[in-house]
Amino acid sequence: MTPQELAQFCREQLGVEAERSGGIFYSKPELLKRGDVYLMGYNPGGDSGPPISEELDNHFAKSVSGYEQTWQHRSGTNDDGTLRHRDVERLTRYQRGLKEFTALLGYQPGQVFMTNLIFFQSHDGKGVKYKQDSETCWSIHEKMLSIVKPKIIVAVGNGNAGSAYTKLLQQKRHTIEPSSKVVKEANHGNYRLKGFRFSEDNRDVMVLGLPHFSYYNVKPNQDLLKQFINDLAR
Repeated sequence: MTPQELAQFCREQLGVEAERSGGIFYSKPELLKRGDVYLMGYNPGGDSGPPISEELDNHFAKSVSGYEQTWQHRSGTNDDGTLRHRDVERLTRYQRGLKEFTALLGYQPGQVFMTNLIFFQSHDGKGVKYKQDSETCWSIHEKMLSIVKPKIIVAVGNGNAGSAYTKLLQQKRHTIEPSSKVVKEANHGNYRLKGFRFSEDNRDVMVLGLPHFSYYNVKPNQDLLKQFINDLAR
């Protein structure tokens, strides 16, 4: 599938939803190929971004990954909902966690294909409709997963109410090895590390369900995370 064909496929699958602000790709265009890792967040943060249709027109000419950019995030609002100010001087906590975890897996972020479960932009998870929006986007994930054929899928966010992890658990439920499921304390409040393995196209795939990097610190928990991955790989 050529980049142009993939862009057209995305437009067809999204329909009028392609005019919502957001994005599909957070890694360089050349990473949409066979690779070891497929990293899936929940949805793009922020507001007032360009429509997805614009990204589909321009993405495959990009030379910079989305994770390399300094992301804007809300640091306070006035009573009317307008922003007090934005912090654009440093990487977000999510970006730092993303870099630290990909390093723990033995990769640089520039070697990992990255996207989000839901492509539509919002300031928090309440700004999108989990069931409806994840269904709208899932056929595109199936297409991209068939191209990348990953050994590991990293789901950033593993809440039961709706997350990248719960969507994967739902979609792959018929191919999961029941004995492969792992749940461990995450060393952060009541959060857990969750994972499972499934088989597809004669491949074994490991799914790592992690607390969201916006509030989970990777660096002090590296040994715990390594043990979690080892337990899941057995």
